Amino acid sequence: MKESEIVSPVGCNFTFEGLERNRDSIRGWENTIICWLEEGQAISNATAEVLIPTLFREKNPELWVTWNPTNRSDWVYRRFVTSPAPGDIHFHTTWKDNPWFPPGLEEERVRCLSNNPERYPHIWMGEPDDGDATSRLLPYAIVRQCYEGWGTLTKEEREEAQSGVTYAGYDPAGESHNNYHALTVRRGAVVLSTERWHGTRRESVARIKARHEATGGFRELFYDDGGGYGVGLRDELNPIKSQPVLFGSAVTGPNSTYMGRTSNRDRFARRNAQLAWELRLRAMKTNRRLQGEDIPVGECLWLPYADEDLMVELSQPTYREGSAGKVEVKKMNDKAEEDSPDMYDSVALAFAHESRNGIRVGAHYKVVNRNMWM
Repeated sequence: MKESEIVSPVGCNFTFEGLERNRDSIRGWENTIICWLEEGQAISNATAEVLIPTLFREKNPELWVTWNPTNRSDWVYRRFVTSPAPGDIHFHTTWKDNPWFPPGLEEERVRCLSNNPERYPHIWMGEPDDGDATSRLLPYAIVRQCYEGWGTLTKEEREEAQSGVTYAGYDPAGESHNNYHALTVRRGAVVLSTERWHGTRRESVARIKARHEATGGFRELFYDDGGGYGVGLRDELNPIKSQPVLFGSAVTGPNSTYMGRTSNRDRFARRNAQLAWELRLRAMKTNRRLQGEDIPVGECLWLPYADEDLMVELSQPTYREGSAGKVEVKKMNDKAEEDSPDMYDSVALAFAHESRNGIRVGAHYKVVNRNMWM
């Protein structure tokens, strides 16, 4: 036995390696028949992009992965749970599968179920950590209701929900190879389509114009002007009426009333928080409507098609209230190399019109729990 290798007398070798720290070494692997990834939730997209092609150039290889689910956006969860390939085998194990489950742990499990039911699915049932309303901007369960709730609407309600003009949001690809171009088209409260792609600027402009014509024309398209990419883009998109948006800029309508005596400047740290909060308010209204409240369908958020990747991205951002009580939004995962939530950005931009003069919450809204204004 060596420090990082076990050599069998029959010629079978076992080697141990930290993949995230030694990613480039993966390309040199040869004759690897079985690869076992422990703590698979820590594997980044960038490492997976090197590992999978290297491993599967061998004949009949096997990839074993064991992990504790954390985020739905993790590579391992998307690859083996959300979008498994034909032939994949997935076993979900919990405390129920442990024949030696001790009494002490059973007491803790029951206590968690009683005192912290929101966290129980993640802690004890192996579900991803969807967070709760005090940390996730759009909890996954709420986002999914925006899709599942669409099926409960009547034909007349669906027509009402998507009445009005058509807006679009475009998030251009940045410098990172993990970034995509993303375009969302929405009419009224309904997200008609969201798409993402890799491509040149010229190809992307042509694609947007084609979508503009196919949908009967956008009233206005809002695009991310960060990183300098948006320079000259408005002219290239002509004749589409377009408006640049800088996520990190100051809030719009800073002196306009958000609620009571609180202004938009008092409530939001930057423009990105306003864009995010507009989606949150709409999604929460969808939730309340489905619970029986009399809320117009046009004030909600509806996803009429099943797109798991989109729902995961929408539920990815978190928020907090800073020292001054202002809402701050964080969009990225803890892993620096994970894909940017480009589709989330494009959806937020598609609803930018509603907050262009600030967000106002009327008297009919109410507080249902800490930090959740509905």
